[in-house]
Amino acid sequence: MNSRHKRFYSTPNHVKVINKFDIRTGTIVEFKYKSTKTGKSSRPLVFVMNTDEATSGDKKNFSGVNLNYVPSGGVEKFFAAIGSKVKWEIDKDSGFPKMDIFDEDDPGKKPQALYKPFVKGKLLNKYDCWRTYKYRTVGTVKSIRFEFTDPRIKSAISKIYSPAAELMVDPKENQVKRKIDEPKKPEDSKKPEDSEKPTEAKKPSKPTKPSQGGKEDTDIGKTLIQKLTEDL
Repeated sequence: MNSRHKRFYSTPNHVKVINKFDIRTGTIVEFKYKSTKTGKSSRPLVFVMNTDEATSGDKKNFSGVNLNYVPSGGVEKFFAAIGSKVKWEIDKDSGFPKMDIFDEDDPGKKPQALYKPFVKGKLLNKYDCWRTYKYRTVGTVKSIRFEFTDPRIKSAISKIYSPAAELMVDPKENQVKRKIDEPKKPEDSKKPEDSEKPTEAKKPSKPTKPSQGGKEDTDIGKTLIQKLTEDL
């Protein structure tokens, strides 16, 4: 059965391809799967609640709720109910929200404590949705960021992110990045305006040479000498 909830993770920002051995409890994953019993292929959408990687060979498997067998309203109610006992956190590999359920390297809530009240008590009495999958027949795996609409779930998830950060996925590189509001760079201090250059002192003007007597002065001198000579 293929996904009936595709509208809740329809953009590249809601999907990240991961290694199948990086599947963790508390996450929602979609993957290609070929049944070992019927040989039929399908694309399950699973909320993973238990992983068993410690065993050898064909026994390696993981289990969880196949959400494709649950209507959207039932999915919302299930996560709202289980969220009253289990906190949300950020998956270190995908950067997507996950529920804090015990894993080999994550000491969260034990899955056994959640199965009876939430899976068996709220889902299995209505929907045949619990499944176990073998790793060896699992194809391409995608971690899913499911867009819940229930305000209780949305509120709980919003609290795990810093208000200054926003998750985003680069669809070209298929890598999760965190876009952070970077502090504005301080404006370059303006260079002090060049101070006015001091006015150069004017060079003292050269003293004016006394003017030499002109021709008229010479003639007057000659006339006086002649007159004195005549008087004698």
